[in-house]
Amino acid sequence: KTLGNVVDPIDVRNGITLEALNEKLKTGNLESREVERAANLQKRIFPEGIKQCGSDALRIGLLSSCSSGADVNLDIQKVTAYRHFCNKLWNAVRFGLYHSLGETYEP
Repeated sequence: KTLGNVVDPIDVRNGITLEALNEKLKTGNLESREVERAANLQKRIFPEGIKQCGSDALRIGLLSSCSSGADVNLDIQKVTAYRHFCNKLWNAVRFGLYHSLGETYEP
């Protein structure tokens, strides 16, 4: 975390712009040259920031990325794909409930 190479899970869940990510670096305990280096790395990895993914997609992404006893290398693109999967799953469940329970069903 002190190197500025860690993404806050709340930022993945709620989404964050690149500018806000860079501002978070300035509030840490990094030296100015390290802040610049970390900001360049963030610009390369997250050129448009991090899109909002939600809690469920983050959980699935963390579970699929973890291996016993090792650091978790979270891939934001995978989390975004899981977000799309969760959305499709929710729509399928909603469709099934609507057609099985009738028009009076409201989620």
